[in-house]
Amino acid sequence: MQKFVWKVVCLENKIAICLDQQLADKTSPVTEYFFWPQSDAWDELNKLLESKPWITLSNRIFVLNILTDLINYWDEKKSFDQSDWPLLKEKFPDVVFIYIK
Repeated sequence: MQKFVWKVVCLENKIAICLDQQLADKTSPVTEYFFWPQSDAWDELNKLLESKPWITLSNRIFVLNILTDLINYWDEKKSFDQSDWPLLKEKFPDVVFIYIK
C-alpha cells in the first residue's frame, strides 16, 4: 500500500486539507488544498483521485475513509485548536496539523 501524509490547516471556522505521497524520506503533493465545509472536500478529492491511474482503488478507499473521519471529527467540534493536539495525533497519526489563528 502506498504511504500518504495528510496536511490539515486549522482555520477559524474551516479546515484546509491536502494529501501528499510519502516517497522515501520526502513527500510529493498529490492534491491542492480542499476547504471544509466551504466545499465538498470528499467529492472533490474522490474525483481527483479517480483521475490518477497510479492510485489504486484500495488506496483511494483508504484515503477517502481517513478524510471522512477527519470531516466527521471536525463537524462534531466545529474547530480544532492546540488543546486538541494529543487526541488528534493519537486518532490521526499520519496527519500534520497546522494551526493558524
